[in-house]
Amino acid sequence: MRVYTRRTVSMLIIFTLIFSLINGSIVGYADNGDMPGKAVGKAGRASYVEGELLVKFKDGTSSSKKLSFASENGLKQNKAYESVNAGLYSVKKGMNTSKALKELTKNDTIEYIQPNYVYYADSIPDDSHYTKLWGLNNTGQTVNGIKGTANIDIDAPEAWDIARGSEDIVVAVIDTGIDISHPELSERMWRNPGEIPGNGIDDDGNGYIDDIYGWDFHGKDNSVFDSEIHDEHGTHVAGIIAASANNEGVIGVAPGVKIMALKFLGPDGGKTSDAIEAIAYAKEMGVKISNNSWGRVSTGSSGDILLREAIEQSGMLFVASAGNDGANIDSTMYAPSSFPSNNILTVAAVNNLGSLAGFSNYGVNSVDIGAPGVDIYSTIPDVAEGVAMIGMENGYKAFTAAFGLEDLEGQDDARDLLSRVLSGVGNGAPVLLVDDDGNRTVYEDVYEVYSSALTDLNYTNIETVEVASDIADGPSFDHMKAFDAVIWFTGRAFGNYNGIGNWVTTLTNNDQSNLIQYLNTGKRLVLFGQDALYEIEESTLARDYLGLEVAASDYVRNTQIIGTSAAGFQSASYSIPCGPQYERDHLKPAGSKASALLLYAAEQGAFYDYMSGTSMAAPYVAGLSALLLDKNPELTVVQLKSAIMNNGSPLSGLNGKTYTGKMANAYEALKSVAPAKPTNLSALKSGTNVLLTWTGREAGDFKNYVVERKIDSGAYSVISSPESRNYTDSGIDTSKTYSYRVKAVDDQSKASEYSNIAVGNTAASSSSGSSSSTSSGSSSGSGGGGGGGGGSPGVSSSTASNTPGVPEDSADSKLQDALKNTAAGVNIEVPMTKSNNTEAVEISMKTLDSLNKSGKGVVFAGEDVQITVPPMALLTEETGKYLSSSAKLNIMIREIKGVEAQKLISNTTGLVKVGEKVYDFTAEIKTDKEAIELKEFGRKLRLKIKLAQGDMGSVNGNKLGVYHYNEARKLWEYAGGVYNPQNSTITFDTGHFSKYAVMGMEKSFSDIANHWAKSDIELMVSRHIVDGISSGEFGADKEITRAEVVKMLVNVLRYSPDKNIDLITPKTAAFKDVSADNPDFAFIETAAEHGITKGNPDGTFGPDDTVTREQLTTMIIRAMGIKADSGLSILTFGDKAKIPDWAEESIIAAYERGLVLGVGGNEFGVGSTATRAQGAVIIKRVMDRLGLLQVPAKITGKLVVSSIEGQHYELETNEGVYVLQYDGDNKYLAKVLGSMVGKDLEIGGYEQNVFTTYQRGKVFKVISIEAK
Repeated sequence: MRVYTRRTVSMLIIFTLIFSLINGSIVGYADNGDMPGKAVGKAGRASYVEGELLVKFKDGTSSSKKLSFASENGLKQNKAYESVNAGLYSVKKGMNTSKALKELTKNDTIEYIQPNYVYYADSIPDDSHYTKLWGLNNTGQTVNGIKGTANIDIDAPEAWDIARGSEDIVVAVIDTGIDISHPELSERMWRNPGEIPGNGIDDDGNGYIDDIYGWDFHGKDNSVFDSEIHDEHGTHVAGIIAASANNEGVIGVAPGVKIMALKFLGPDGGKTSDAIEAIAYAKEMGVKISNNSWGRVSTGSSGDILLREAIEQSGMLFVASAGNDGANIDSTMYAPSSFPSNNILTVAAVNNLGSLAGFSNYGVNSVDIGAPGVDIYSTIPDVAEGVAMIGMENGYKAFTAAFGLEDLEGQDDARDLLSRVLSGVGNGAPVLLVDDDGNRTVYEDVYEVYSSALTDLNYTNIETVEVASDIADGPSFDHMKAFDAVIWFTGRAFGNYNGIGNWVTTLTNNDQSNLIQYLNTGKRLVLFGQDALYEIEESTLARDYLGLEVAASDYVRNTQIIGTSAAGFQSASYSIPCGPQYERDHLKPAGSKASALLLYAAEQGAFYDYMSGTSMAAPYVAGLSALLLDKNPELTVVQLKSAIMNNGSPLSGLNGKTYTGKMANAYEALKSVAPAKPTNLSALKSGTNVLLTWTGREAGDFKNYVVERKIDSGAYSVISSPESRNYTDSGIDTSKTYSYRVKAVDDQSKASEYSNIAVGNTAASSSSGSSSSTSSGSSSGSGGGGGGGGGSPGVSSSTASNTPGVPEDSADSKLQDALKNTAAGVNIEVPMTKSNNTEAVEISMKTLDSLNKSGKGVVFAGEDVQITVPPMALLTEETGKYLSSSAKLNIMIREIKGVEAQKLISNTTGLVKVGEKVYDFTAEIKTDKEAIELKEFGRKLRLKIKLAQGDMGSVNGNKLGVYHYNEARKLWEYAGGVYNPQNSTITFDTGHFSKYAVMGMEKSFSDIANHWAKSDIELMVSRHIVDGISSGEFGADKEITRAEVVKMLVNVLRYSPDKNIDLITPKTAAFKDVSADNPDFAFIETAAEHGITKGNPDGTFGPDDTVTREQLTTMIIRAMGIKADSGLSILTFGDKAKIPDWAEESIIAAYERGLVLGVGGNEFGVGSTATRAQGAVIIKRVMDRLGLLQVPAKITGKLVVSSIEGQHYELETNEGVYVLQYDGDNKYLAKVLGSMVGKDLEIGGYEQNVFTTYQRGKVFKVISIEAK
């Protein structure tokens, strides 16, 4: 490993070359490229030390001759090197090195003479991928297929002559995680000096246990690297900043600095709260620079106020990427890059031609500078090896590839591989080609690749069978048995639902049976397709006939396939694409007759890859900032920004696009800043001498120190300019006071601030010893730069209406007309009339009778509220009495605001009111004599409340709910509700009218502060699905009981649209151990009524019995009516063989939807008791997948894979780009996305207001997909 010193000091190195004596007395002289007389070489640096010579004497030269050599030739001997028979000499005054060399070449005692050459640390590193790093040094080389323009770079080699970074400089990478074991980064990771690893104690008292390398604020633990896929971005960024100079691969801008890993971004993005915490952590640890390659489009003029405040209060230089929408962020705010904060330095991306990258955001006010950001080669986590093709020979030959020929780089590779697997099958032999790649309108048609390869190989007896669909049966055994070889390919197909909703694999049960019969005839099968084995991994065909097992599922990062030592495959080598749509299994042989033929290889460069984006540009500037601090650690934020922005390289492509119109230039920036000021100056007097010593930091352009002295009250004057960190002032007058100060000067003649002042002698003092020291120089500071309404249910009466001033309504005529003209199944909409703060609609009982008989629903629409009345809902025992009378039904909504509303919501502990209004819903039957209030309806009504802009505030939409006022108890009670962020409405179902208000609930518990399930627990509590075991304790890790599970599930169904079951309290208990006085009686009886639980065979329920994980999963899945789409083979749990038969379907259904994950490694945990936290988390996931937390939005567009900031899915719509997120544990969803690239889709899900590394478009979480 190459070691670079902090300072590229001129090292005086004796370089001895032994030459034979030429022509007797002629002295040997070697030229290193800098001839004598040319003391200054490249970049203005000295080639040798003027006035010094290195002399090697001939063997046998006596000691006396060596001693007299100096005096005889006017030289001074500085040092003797007996081991090489040489010495170092200085020439006499008036003679230069060149002249001395010429005069001494005739001296017969000398064998060899040379100047004392000056060596410098090598500016151009020899890391193996250095030529790919055009951003550091662009010579016009071709990088990733693009020939660059010379000098479009940051001048890193020149900058490294001045500074390379030091270990006392730390850059916080606030991003995804970082691979801390990467060979380029392991030595560059910051380690917390106050923490003892692995002792489970917060040694430094900062609130984080074992925060050795930083912290994972997303996962709430100390693991800063969790996934080689999801933590690729942070690893790439870290490498750009500080990859080691170790001759291995790449080198960072500042290869000597340390990286602090602060992870706040996960697969689902990152939250403001976690970003704030990460920034606070860096601040507390004294970090002065952070890199922030993330962001989002910000709504509103102020953006994210709390994040902005956290950035500004951090006092650090906050380097931010501009974003990747190709947008002007002066007009479209991006957070945090367009915040007008003085300590933010925003960076755009430039390509190797010097142009602004097409994807890069820009803005003359918001974006400060450009930096390399296209085709940036840097570190990524390691790529796993695996088996790509298995061969099986058992009286037959079977070849199975976990990829398709269509994945290979070209037709030549396809032909080559097919020739290997068909070795021994003659060109004239009958070959059956089975095209099972699915419906051509849905999946990619890959037939031509196989057909062309066979044609190229001169196979002439080929028959093709095109399977009707991705789940239809292929050719029968009787059909196949006539062929010597069957080539069966599945392309991107992976199975589908049949017409009755059951899942069918691409290789159907009949296909598997037919293939087994075919193989038993001794024939050859070649099977291609990345999902050909999907959900049949443990079938008889796969294990016993194809001879394989699946070692790892759905791996997306391999790019190279190579052959093994198996006969016919040794020289095989193919490139394949990688990305989220390429989910390929890693195989392994099952049995002695199966062997690996092809491998997914760990090819050279597996630790590195290209990425493009402004995320890659920002770390160039963060690394440059670290170099500046290496030269002068006391530079303020203002000074750092000024040095970078004022000393860039002008680029025409950035004119009018960034504030400076420049690209960052490390060399020029470093030259622009003054050296670090000397510190700890001390003066020690001894007699009439004062010894001055100090601490210094000499960068590569350090020239000398300047020592200044003041006598008594006089002025300071220069007394010396030493290169070392000490100086002796001799012969002082001890009757006077001597004060000293020191500054540093660099090659640009820039001077540092002065050191502290040291007093070497006080007037009239003649004693020896230490002197006093006082502060001097400028101080450095940081700054900035560029449910039930209460009471008895039923009917109550009054003598008159309590809603005066409501005008007569013309709804009757509208309803009668609509009843004649509206199609069956379509609701009739009737507008409500508003007067003052009340909206109302009045219809005659005759019209109501007609409405009931029609079987149609009606929607009463107000300004902010909508009431949907399903058929027959208004037909109650009470209304039935008046259907033939002249009475009218009056439905009213009164808006309560101001003082009255404030009084009503005063008792709402833990609730946050959303908006200023409370809505009082009433319904009356009005006769000539009285008004009879309806309290309940025949069926539940659906109410929708629209929220005004700004009503939400900081309330999480998932925690939003509608609450009704219980008049009897004077309390607000939860009524449910699902928020629709697309139109800012919240919808809930109710069987009665009351006063309603929209609120959000915020509640936490002392025992879950650092719990892994904290956020999910708090969400489920806010939705009234579960509560704590006390007011301040949740009991997350306590075993969950059957009664608790039932209560949670019943609550889900009570408050879910289209479910909304009611609690029941029958007179006769269903279970003999649960009586009516049990607090959970109503929930258990309701669960029994709806088939959620059946109890025990002995007639008991066991409310306090614990629940195993398989029981918990089964109860939840059955309650929600979810069916399994797959077989047991989809499960990867090590203990899946222990899963009881009665639980299999439920666990499979939960697993394929990402609802349950493993515990303790890769175990389901069969038989282990479930905890309250696990119950809350699974139910939260179910509600999320089913759209029970928020109303899913629908977006339509073309599915593509973008490579900006790493490969990911995007949907191109008429409204713009959506970056798609999905739960990686949802196996079915991942497969559908991978098979639909390039297709037009309708995607259901939620728009996400989160930060991401992609920094482009809107972020959309996918929960459903439908091909258009």
